[in-house]
Amino acid sequence: METVPCDFCGRETAVEIHTIPDFLLDRTETVARLVRCENCGHVYQNPRPQVSEIEIHYPEEYDLFTTPDPSNERNWLQAQAWRYGMEKRVRSVTRHVSAGRLLDVGCATGHFIQAMRGKNGWQAEGVEISRYAADIARQRGLRVHTGTLESASYPQDAFDAVTMWDVLEHLHHPRESLAEVRRILKPGGILVFRVPNLDSIDAKIFGRYWVGYDAPRHLHFFRKSTIEAYLKETELDLLEMHCNIGNYPTTVLSTRFWLRSRVSRQTEDRIIRGLNHPLARIAAAPFSFLTGLGLRGALITAAARKP
Repeated sequence: METVPCDFCGRETAVEIHTIPDFLLDRTETVARLVRCENCGHVYQNPRPQVSEIEIHYPEEYDLFTTPDPSNERNWLQAQAWRYGMEKRVRSVTRHVSAGRLLDVGCATGHFIQAMRGKNGWQAEGVEISRYAADIARQRGLRVHTGTLESASYPQDAFDAVTMWDVLEHLHHPRESLAEVRRILKPGGILVFRVPNLDSIDAKIFGRYWVGYDAPRHLHFFRKSTIEAYLKETELDLLEMHCNIGNYPTTVLSTRFWLRSRVSRQTEDRIIRGLNHPLARIAAAPFSFLTGLGLRGALITAAARKP
C-alpha cells in the first residue's frame, strides 16, 4: 500500500468520506479508504494498492473476465439489449471519426475491439493489464498488449481514436495517462471514455454501496467538473458529455450490494433476476433518460479531441 497526495492538485490534506469493503468479490477483509481533497475537492483512494500489487484485486473471478459474450445469450431480448449497448459505444466513436486505427485501453476480453473490427475501415487493438483477460482476447484472434498503456510504448500520433470504457477510475495517475493518450493520438484524433459519475443520483441514493466506488479497484472518482479540469490540463478539447450508455446495469449492481447485508443470498438472487429481466429494463428507461438530461446518470461518457 502507498499513501499519496491528490493526483490533480498535489496537496496532501484530505478528509475521509467512506471506508468500503470489496462488495463485488465479497471480500470483507479487503477495505479501501476514500478521501476528498480539502483544496480542489477531488475524491480518491488513500492509501491505495501500489502498481506492483494491484493485479491481485483482478482475479479470474472478476466480473468482467467471467461474463460470457451476452450476444450469445439464449434470451433473445437480453442478447439484443447487449448488442444495442455495444452499438451505442461504437457510435460514440464513429460519429466523430469515420474510420482509422483504434486502441481500446483496458480492453478486458476484447468485446469492444471485436465490435469495432466489424466496422468498415477500422483497425482495432487493445491494452489490458490482466494477463488472464488479455490471453482470452488473444485466443479470440485479437491484438492485445499485456500491461499498462505506458508500458506499450506506442509511437507518437499512432491512433485515430482511443477508448477507455470504465478504465480511468482504475488508473494510478489519470493525468499522466491522459497525457500519454494525447501523445499517441493523431492531430484531430479523439478520446472516448466512460467513468462512474460522482454526482449521479445513484451515488446519492446508495452511498457506500454505490458500485462506482468499487473498492479497492477504483482509485479516482469523477464528476463533470473533474472531467473538464483533467481534459483542460492535458490539452484535450471536450466535445461532449452524456449519460446515455450503461446506466441500468450499474444501478442493478449497486442494488445487489445494498441487498447483500439485508436479505438472504437466495432472496438477493431472486430480486436481481427480476431487475435484469428485459421488461424491467424497459420500464426503467424513462427514469434513465431523465437522469441523463441533467448529467445525473450513473455513468458519464465523454469525448474529447486532440487539436
